[in-house]
Amino acid sequence: MSDTSSPGTSDESAGSPPPPPLVSPDGKFWWDGSQWQPFATEAASSTAQYPSPAGSSSTAQANPADTRVMPPPVHVASTEAATSNGSGFKWSWLFRIAIPLAVLGWWLWPQISGYLSEAGVDVASGSLEDVTCDELADDAVRISEEDTGLGTKLLKVREPRVVEDNRATYEAPTGTNEEVVLACRGQGSWEDGSDVDVRVELTVDSDGDAWVFYKPMP
Repeated sequence: MSDTSSPGTSDESAGSPPPPPLVSPDGKFWWDGSQWQPFATEAASSTAQYPSPAGSSSTAQANPADTRVMPPPVHVASTEAATSNGSGFKWSWLFRIAIPLAVLGWWLWPQISGYLSEAGVDVASGSLEDVTCDELADDAVRISEEDTGLGTKLLKVREPRVVEDNRATYEAPTGTNEEVVLACRGQGSWEDGSDVDVRVELTVDSDGDAWVFYKPMP
């Protein structure tokens, strides 16, 4: 009986390399003959990344055996930002404006009130026709004494005389103008020891209010 097998056939089959495994199109799995098996993956990186507050990447070392996901850092607003609101912002600007205005008003008021002040008894009673230069001189001295922000005080007005007289004909003006009812001039004695003439005026405004005004004359 003849042997029909070719010599060396079994040896050649045994020595040939196995065919390559079937790989899935995405390259993640291979076919073991009965089911798809995933390829072995490399160990997870030992460095985890998370966003930093400024938007750049910050790194933190992680335990390779720890598979937990690192939470992002928690940011807490500053005290000033957390407590500020629209109302507080408005109040801060209000104080910035109101305080300088109050200081300015406190400084200007004595400067104004000393030179423009209500007259004495005759003016208050409404009998402007009977006001005299002596009464206006006394009012000027009183104003200077009461208002401490006027600088050099007026101590006395000697021999006041009439320089303008509208007591019998004056009328209340319109708008913001003032009408001179009586103007007098005399020799003023001042706190610094000087003797300089002073002019004292009685005026009336559009509301019918009377005012005393005085100023030194050259």
